[in-house]
Amino acid sequence: DNEGALTGIILTFRDISDRRQAEEARILLAAIVDSSDDAIVSRNLDGYITSWNKGAEALYGYTAEEAIGQPTSFTAANDDVTRLAREAVQSGRRLQHVEHKRTTKSGQILDVSSTVSPVFDYSGHLIGTASIGRDITMRKQTEEALRTSEKLAATGRLAATIAHEINNPLEAVMNLLYLIDIESVAQPVLHEYARKAQEELRRVVHITRQTLAFYRDSTKPLAVDIHEVATGILEIYQRDIQEKDVTIEVSVAADLRVEGFPGELRQVFSNLIRNAIDAVPTGGHIWIEGRANEDGTATVSVRDSGHGISASEQARIFEPFFTTKGVNGTGLGLWVSQGIVQKHGGRLSLTSPVFDGGYRAESSAKSSTAATHMGAEFRVILPLTFSPRSR
Repeated sequence: DNEGALTGIILTFRDISDRRQAEEARILLAAIVDSSDDAIVSRNLDGYITSWNKGAEALYGYTAEEAIGQPTSFTAANDDVTRLAREAVQSGRRLQHVEHKRTTKSGQILDVSSTVSPVFDYSGHLIGTASIGRDITMRKQTEEALRTSEKLAATGRLAATIAHEINNPLEAVMNLLYLIDIESVAQPVLHEYARKAQEELRRVVHITRQTLAFYRDSTKPLAVDIHEVATGILEIYQRDIQEKDVTIEVSVAADLRVEGFPGELRQVFSNLIRNAIDAVPTGGHIWIEGRANEDGTATVSVRDSGHGISASEQARIFEPFFTTKGVNGTGLGLWVSQGIVQKHGGRLSLTSPVFDGGYRAESSAKSSTAATHMGAEFRVILPLTFSPRSR
């Protein structure tokens, strides 16, 4: 043979069927993960995101390029997500259907149900975690609405019973006040007190009738003088105002009138003024302001120099049964007031600034020009012409 000449070929064959099947399975799994509507996210042992599917993009609003490399707490509304991932790594077990809060790119808070699982490599070594998240915000809202509905149904039955029991005594008291009012020998001031007491009792009777048999006021809406309503309510609470040495400043246009049901609107402003009196400390300040707007509405605000309302309380302030007064509050005043305002085609809102992690400090200033001396401001916007909305 010639030295160095090619005399043959040796072929080596290796079965790669398993590897090819594994690769095909990996590609298929990646396609399934990427097309899933659920948010599927993987993280390494250091807690940084390594994958982010289209479901996560749709749910949280961040693209994969924005999310990959971010820490576990990237979209966490609180520390729950970080804790869940840490527990999955430390325990080496799956955490199933754990509910927690997440924040989207737009700032929306979502309720998410997640399953967090440890991820191992081919050698059985733990290399990270994978989570599957599903948006359950609508379900949680439906559950909360159902719970609220059940509470309201129970409260309605109780209220109807109480209203039935107090209706007769109320009528008796009104008759007695009428006799006092027509007594000729009574001092003029007593006649005035009797008249105001009768007005308040008529309002209570109206409320009890609304509670009983779903009574609805059948009278037509009337012109309601806002200045007269505000000053009348302040007279009722004059004793509390004097005891707390509260300065009240009323700046309501003398000709400001809206169409509506006087008793119901009086109930709204009575609730707001009563709450403001409760909120301010001794020597505090309350501003009541009202004006007509160019768009055919009126704005009436009740502002106080109290300590304000926290962000978490503001989110729930108009919910039924939620109160910031502890055992002294029913949690129904603002909820009822909001319903009345909406019935009149208006809206009721709250502003209560919070600074530096705490409430804005109260002010001892007595000038209405000090607009920054505000703990909480409730603002009622009503159309000048009445257009009732069904409740």
